Amino acid sequence: MDTLHNPGDYYQAIKNTLNQTLHTSCHVGSYAEYGRLELKDTALVLIEFEQSTLLSPNHEGRLGHQFEMVLHAIVSGQYDQPEIKALNLAAYLERVIVHHTWGLPSNQVSLPDEIRTVPGGFDRQHDIGYESWCVLFSQKVYIGPSELEDDPPVKGIWWADNPINPADEKEYERFPN
Repeated sequence: MDTLHNPGDYYQAIKNTLNQTLHTSCHVGSYAEYGRLELKDTALVLIEFEQSTLLSPNHEGRLGHQFEMVLHAIVSGQYDQPEIKALNLAAYLERVIVHHTWGLPSNQVSLPDEIRTVPGGFDRQHDIGYESWCVLFSQKVYIGPSELEDDPPVKGIWWADNPINPADEKEYERFPN
């Protein structure tokens, strides 16, 4: 991707990366899918935007956001020791997150910061139930095109020895190669 245009591009990049690195039996989706997915023979990783803080423009003039993200690692209660499997999945997610800009341009996405894992929810009341852990992290994302103009190409080096009028191009001569 050449330019990150909106938070949806960032979400999709995280989702694509996790789909590539996780086993096919693990569904990756949005936190909005919580409660709508069956959790029989699978684990879930649900991506949530917890908070966004507007940042000052970066050196290229792009406005930034500091996103507080949550990856919910949810494992079916049908597995043996689902609480350990959910913790294992969360620990794996931490290792994926630590050095990732999700395939996005490094001038638009910083490395994740403040990575931590906390217990999530559980449900033992229903037939299947689940256990979960949440991996939280912060990441700065700068959206939109650069506000900088491209520098004109260098056409050579010109010099003058103590010019009387530094703005007068006639007082300069081309520096030999």
